[in-house]
Amino acid sequence: MLADAFGRIVGSVAILRGSGNLWRTLVSPISVATMRLTAVRFKKYGFLTSPGALLSALSAAVAPFAFLALFDLNVAGQYALVERFILMPVAIIALAISQVFSAEAGFLARPVWCLTSTEAGVGECTGGVFHEWR
Repeated sequence: MLADAFGRIVGSVAILRGSGNLWRTLVSPISVATMRLTAVRFKKYGFLTSPGALLSALSAAVAPFAFLALFDLNVAGQYALVERFILMPVAIIALAISQVFSAEAGFLARPVWCLTSTEAGVGECTGGVFHEWR
């Protein structure tokens, strides 16, 4: 157990030393203005992802309650246990795929936001990154 902890510490230090400015980025303070800008920039994200997350949570919760209503407690408990073991790897893979699509959707939506920003005279957009007027 001690060797595992030591290995993790040495590995983390090696990754942070080899990554350049990652450590400074991780420990640098985040200003309130930056948080406010990020919140305004991604204000529609919750509205887009909440219905899907709600339906996913409801669909995952319906089956055990249906088994509990139709069968006895032992059958429902065994079903819930097997469901957890089977769906755990599926959930990990599905989460990874959804994160890729979410990032890709953000990347594809960014040029549209840049076009509307430049039309309003707020700034310019080069290479999918928003820059303020100087």
